[in-house]
Amino acid sequence: MRKGLFVLVVTVALPAVASQPGHPLDCSDFLLAPGYTCSTYTSSMPPIGWTNKGSNRATDSTGAQLYLRRLNGCGAVPMLGGFQVIRYDGQSEQVIASVQDREYGSFCGGACGAGSCLADRIRPTGTRDNVSDNCLGPSDTVDFDATNGRLLIPVQSYSTQCGFSNECMQYCSWSILAVSGFSPLFEILQTYTPTADALQFHVPAHPEGLRSADHFDTYWGHVSDLPDFTQAQPMQCHYPVSPPAVGDYLTVADTSPQPTAGTANYTVTAVTYGTQRRYGRKLINGVMSGRNPVLLPVCP
Repeated sequence: MRKGLFVLVVTVALPAVASQPGHPLDCSDFLLAPGYTCSTYTSSMPPIGWTNKGSNRATDSTGAQLYLRRLNGCGAVPMLGGFQVIRYDGQSEQVIASVQDREYGSFCGGACGAGSCLADRIRPTGTRDNVSDNCLGPSDTVDFDATNGRLLIPVQSYSTQCGFSNECMQYCSWSILAVSGFSPLFEILQTYTPTADALQFHVPAHPEGLRSADHFDTYWGHVSDLPDFTQAQPMQCHYPVSPPAVGDYLTVADTSPQPTAGTANYTVTAVTYGTQRRYGRKLINGVMSGRNPVLLPVCP
């Protein structure tokens, strides 16, 4: 019997038509990083208990931090603003999603706040621009749905005259938006099934929770050696030649020997992306963590 672990996640992003001036800003107005999508979780006002008990940051399934960052629009007489969804892995920030206010009208006079220019605005947690509204957004509530790999953000979309912050000129609407594309909780349970002489798999969008893959390395070993992966034997290294695209179908020749009666072999595939290398997870005292990549032999 041979057994292998591999992560398979496919995310498809479809283009959306932006909303029209004078209408609420919504998911169609967001700029999204590749692999992420935005949808409306609910178009009704979020329960007060939900927003009051939330947090202004969350942790995704790979341990990275997620939070919101305000864009301008701060102070008693705000300019155009907006906000971003930020992912921080301890070394660098990535802008996952971003949305900007939109001015419209016939008397804008160039800068927001001049004449009677109107603006479509969107703010997390429904806190509109006022004296206490600062760019750090300390009260912005978010919640991470680890099961489905999505960040839930309660927002209020509203229109106002640019020089005034506390008026709903044409509309005020609440909703909870869902930004999807993060690694879901159960992706680690997916496996590939080897044939008699080869292993085949489709390249996932987030192999082992990484953003992409530079190359893969496949090993085999005796089940009796586990959990000692230092005894694993390379089966195929540094494939394919160039970084694979999501959905590519890869085949690895199975060079492992036929196990004798009462024994079993395993196969495991490691993924490398930049300086990161992963090959599955382990359970220690009820906590899942990544296996130490140093223990896996170098693939020549």
